[in-house]
Amino acid sequence: MSIPGGSNPYMQPGRPQPAPDNPYARPQPQPHPQPHQPGPPGYGYPQDAASQATGGYGPMTPPNAARPSRGPGGGLPSWLWSVLGVVVASAVWGGVLVATSGSGDSGKEPSPPSKPQPNLAGYEYSDDMCATADISAFDGDYEQPDGYMDPSLLAYEHRAVDRSSCTFYLAPIEDDTYSFMYLTHDAVWHKGSDPAGEFEALYSEQEQYADVNYDYRVEPVEGLGDEAFITFQRTTEDDRLSRVILGVRDGWFEYSLTWDAYIDTYSNSSLSRLVEEDYVSETMRQSTEATLAALREEQPAGEVEGDPDA
Repeated sequence: MSIPGGSNPYMQPGRPQPAPDNPYARPQPQPHPQPHQPGPPGYGYPQDAASQATGGYGPMTPPNAARPSRGPGGGLPSWLWSVLGVVVASAVWGGVLVATSGSGDSGKEPSPPSKPQPNLAGYEYSDDMCATADISAFDGDYEQPDGYMDPSLLAYEHRAVDRSSCTFYLAPIEDDTYSFMYLTHDAVWHKGSDPAGEFEALYSEQEQYADVNYDYRVEPVEGLGDEAFITFQRTTEDDRLSRVILGVRDGWFEYSLTWDAYIDTYSNSSLSRLVEEDYVSETMRQSTEATLAALREEQPAGEVEGDPDA
């Protein structure tokens, strides 16, 4: 039996053969297989030439095609190398800052700046200003009435500031009026801060007082401490001198002497000179100089300032 188209090994005699146009017919073997065999059918969907050539899995990369660049060395992407470069540079810079910062003592914390020592200009603390203050400059015109308003003492010590003051009550000698005068010596030893920056302001600003009853005038005083000022307070009604304050700063030490008086010059005109500015300011200066000299006297042997065993 002759078979059209040549012999077919798959077509056996006596077996029904599918028609040539039958889609289920077995494919004919190829004499020279192609390098890439077509993959399984596309299950009814048409396949393009590229998918047919590669078995339906998309185009294949040729064996010798160049690969895309993946950064230096070919191991990582370029963007990742950039990130690693920034991290390394930051770590190196941080190490430089740590190595060069601080006080240069192997990483130890710098010690706090030393606190300035108070300059008390040689003035010693007195816990009894009533005994230390010198009021002898007023002895010729005033006296301390017996049994009436004894001197008032104030004194305290603190790690930041010490203070000692005394107020004397005086009256004109052989006067039957109601005239009187308060004289206050006040000393402050600053140990926590230097008062130099505020001392002048505390006196000069008194001229700004808005007071309908008094006028104020401030003048500098030469020859006392590092700086000194005197304040005159006068009544606006009759222009009578009612208060005078002499303030001195020497280093971190402050001292003030306050004259506060009511002198009845109407009943006794001979007392008029006691309220003259020149007389009051000169007498106060003498009392101030004598008191400052007393505070600068050396302490008795064995008494050392700040010694807990003294």
